[in-house]
This record gives sequence, structure tokens and C-alpha cells, in this order.
Amino acid sequence: MIEPSITVAVTGGNPPITTTTMATTTTPSAYVETASFTHVRLPGFWHNSPTQWFTHADAMFANKRIRSGLPRVNHVLEALDEDGVRTIADLLGSDATYESIRQRLIAAYSIPQATCFQRMIQPGGMGDRAPSRLLRDMREIYPDGMTESSLLAFWLSKLPPPVRTVIAGLTGSVDFLAERADRVWEASQSSEISAVTRDHDLRESQHITRPIPPAGPPDQDARFLALENAIHALTAQVASLATSQAAALTRTTNDRSTRQQRDRSRSQSQPRPIITAGWCYYHDQYGADARKCRDPCTYVSATQKNP
Repeated sequence: MIEPSITVAVTGGNPPITTTTMATTTTPSAYVETASFTHVRLPGFWHNSPTQWFTHADAMFANKRIRSGLPRVNHVLEALDEDGVRTIADLLGSDATYESIRQRLIAAYSIPQATCFQRMIQPGGMGDRAPSRLLRDMREIYPDGMTESSLLAFWLSKLPPPVRTVIAGLTGSVDFLAERADRVWEASQSSEISAVTRDHDLRESQHITRPIPPAGPPDQDARFLALENAIHALTAQVASLATSQAAALTRTTNDRSTRQQRDRSRSQSQPRPIITAGWCYYHDQYGADARKCRDPCTYVSATQKNP
């Protein structure tokens, strides 16, 4: 909107002073939001992390200076799938508000805190996540009112035993221990891959001995590096022993199978004895030494032949 110029004469001076206000252009804030409206593209709604999704959306709205409710509501609707739209269907209309839609979606898709706590304390490892990633995930579901020491205890219980053994001997903040745990975990992972994929590394690892810590009382960093190297060496040795045992077991199984086949062939090649016609089982097997006889039997002993 263009405002007209205004000229004002101020008297009382000699000569009189005249001031002029130049024409200005006013741009409504609604126009600014409309111009930026088409440049925001939110990612698809994160069903597993609704709170984090709205944090991300609010940052994009702030960056594009979108402050009114209707444009934000439309952007959220565009990012929802069918299930999400059904969840907020009763809130839509001319009086729909961004905050009500936000609260409904977060409440509908957030995991209850009790369920989060059960997941954290239940037995189980950390899967394929790094120790630091496991710590971040546990912090997201960490119930209110619990201390960092409790979080540390639950986090340590889910680490692999070799990593937990090393970290248990260190001191520092939980984040510091997570960074150290990542290094030990990565070293153990690389050792396992190398031991499985390279036969020559397996043969060389049989001669690896446990490293000796430096003389004198080492500081925490030196002790950590010694333990990290020990984990690496022991992991390779365990993989080598497992491979050797598997090979020995395979040879034993093959030898046993060969002997069984040989015995079966020998037994099949030997002719089965022919039972004498009319004789019972005992006389057929033992002849004159038989102590039993079962009718009908036609066996005639020597005494019976020569009375």
C-alpha cells in the first residue's frame, strides 16, 4: 500500500521551515507468510518420534517466518498419512488450531513412559547400535526423577561383556564413558571381521600374546589403551580357536561317517547263515551245545541216534 506524501510548514522561524514526508510502501505480514508458504516442505510424519518431528517442523516454520496457525496446519496435514489424518479428523475445520493438532498427534503416537521404562530394564543387548547411540536412545525414554547413576547402571548392563569389563574400570561422566565404549566396541568389531574373513590373519593371531601394560602405575588413558589392545588380541584368538575347533569337529564327524559306512558295507557283504530246516533257533545257533529247545524241532542228538 502506497502512502501519500505530506508537506508541513512550520512557522515561527525566519524564513519558515518546510518538511516533507516521502511516500512509503507497507507490506502486510500476511503477504510475507503467503510468499514463503510454498517454500516449506516438511518430511513425512515420524510415527515413532512425534515429539522430535514437531521440533523439526517448528524450526522450519521459524526459518520461513510462518507464524499464523492455518499455514502450519496445512503443512502438517500434507505430511500426514491416512492413519495420521484419521487421528485428528475431529479437530479439522474452520476452527482447527495447530497446537491442538500437535498435542493430539504427540499423545497418540508417543510411547507411554511406563512402557519405555520396561524396555529399558528388560534383559537384552544393544543390537547393532554403538554404545553412544544406545545411551542417546535410553535418554529419550528415561523416566523423570531417576538419577544419572541409575541410567549408567542400566546402560552398562546392556553392553557386550568385553566392552563392559573395560568401561567398568574407568571413571568419568556417562558421555565420556560412552565415547570410550565406542572405541572398544569398534575395535572388537573390526577384530571379529578380520578374524573371519582372512585366514592368514587367523594363523598370525595364534601367536599374539596379551600385551603387557607399561611399567609403573599408568594413568587412565594408558590403562585404557592397554585394555583396548588386549580386547583386540583376545577377540582374534577366540575367533582362531573357534575356527580350529570347527575344523576338528568336521574331521571327527567325517571319520565317524566313513567308519559307519565301512562297517555297514562289511556287514552287507557277509552272507547270512542259513537256518537248518526243521531245527529251532537254539539248535541252529549252538548245535549240540544248545541248552534249550523249542518245538517244533527235528534236531537229533548223538545219544538219540545211538541209543
